[in-house]
Amino acid sequence: MQLDPELMHQKKKMQMDIMLKDSDLKKNEREMLAAEIAMRELKHKQAQLEMEHLAKENLWKKLSANHIQIQAELIKLKHQMNNLGR
Repeated sequence: MQLDPELMHQKKKMQMDIMLKDSDLKKNEREMLAAEIAMRELKHKQAQLEMEHLAKENLWKKLSANHIQIQAELIKLKHQMNNLGR
């Protein structure tokens, strides 16, 4: 039993449409995977940057406290020196 030429034409067109949609679907899946990988990498970098920021913030606090202590020692030494001359 042979198919009507019009039906054969429609069938070939549908097969072509199916192949194109399948190709589009695979391309979309690759792009989704690439986006997912990029998001994971960005999340990892974000975590690294947050840790780095916290470390720098802690260092700044330590240096700031040290700065205040040195200033206080300097003021104390200046007062001691001024009191020597009296």
